[in-house]
Amino acid sequence: MILHLAKIEPDQPQEGSWSVENRTLPMQSQEVRILSMTLHYHVETKRGSFPFRYRLSGTVQAFCERCGDPMAVQIDDRDSIVLTNRQPTAGHVVLDDAELDTVFLKSTDFDLDSFLNEAVDLALPSYLRHMEEADCRQDSEWRGDGAEASPFAVLKEKFKATGDN
Repeated sequence: MILHLAKIEPDQPQEGSWSVENRTLPMQSQEVRILSMTLHYHVETKRGSFPFRYRLSGTVQAFCERCGDPMAVQIDDRDSIVLTNRQPTAGHVVLDDAELDTVFLKSTDFDLDSFLNEAVDLALPSYLRHMEEADCRQDSEWRGDGAEASPFAVLKEKFKATGDN
């Protein structure tokens, strides 16, 4: 979905929402599937730039980095950025924190689809894992729930099954 910033009139902010369901994100690190995600936004025109506030809420499916099992991750993120189609000059240096959240666009069209993918990627924890120890298969194996706590317990069981000692 493309948001045409040039059509936004001064003093007439535009608000909207956009929902996505059942879509795989193009991430290199691992597979993440959006189960349901809604992007609510508010954008206005101010002196040639477009302050863009948004709220991202929904659920994605990712894989636990400890046990490899699929898990649902809730996302509820709010932030704001400034969109501008004025390109930075050669040798442009970021001088203050306000400029860190500026997105320089080549045109006055803003691709909400690409933005949603990036916002979801940034909202995810850097290390995805089950938050509750009981939910993580890897944790229960290492804790020894009902089995030996030795890391060699799996091999021992395998040798018992084959009859080798």
